[in-house]
Amino acid sequence: REERIQVMSRALRHDMRNWLNVIHGNAKMLSEWVEQSERENTADTIRDAAEDLVALSEQTRAVEKVVSQEHDRRAVNVDRLITAVVSDVQDEFPGADIDLEIPDSLSVNGDSTLETAIQNIVENAIVHNDTETPRVEIAVVESPDPEFVDIRVHDNGPGTSPELYNSVINDKMPDSISHSNGMGLWLVNWIVNQLGDELDDPDS
Repeated sequence: REERIQVMSRALRHDMRNWLNVIHGNAKMLSEWVEQSERENTADTIRDAAEDLVALSEQTRAVEKVVSQEHDRRAVNVDRLITAVVSDVQDEFPGADIDLEIPDSLSVNGDSTLETAIQNIVENAIVHNDTETPRVEIAVVESPDPEFVDIRVHDNGPGTSPELYNSVINDKMPDSISHSNGMGLWLVNWIVNQLGDELDDPDS
């Protein structure tokens, strides 16, 4: 666990420095010499970098919370959990279409981190979607092992690159993880592993 946190910390420091340099440099240009016609694009660059930095900070807090807390297993109602997560995500992204297919009264042996994993997967499917209307389909399928279920999330976005997926699954975290959904995928994989299962290839 310590090694994973150290790797992530190095990557975060790298990306935070890059984004802060982008914000500082563009703000300086905007105030000093950028022509009126170019100010809108420069302002957009500053806003995008600031939003990415805020998102990175939120992801960092989520990672810290998950890896530092005790994980007490209990019976978790999958229907109620996913429905609550989707309701929160839908409020945040009203333009996205999210469809659910979940059997009633299905429970698994899990803890509070399961909610974090599902929320990250669903949010990433929307945030990293380049279509006009992001669509996410969530299906829960019973497993032969009563302590587990298969939670399948599909979307109409570009998908996760094989390089990123393999890096995260094999614990080979790239030096820079914040320009994609790398941190979210890393966190989801860590949670799933802690719960005794594994993350399948998103393109399978």
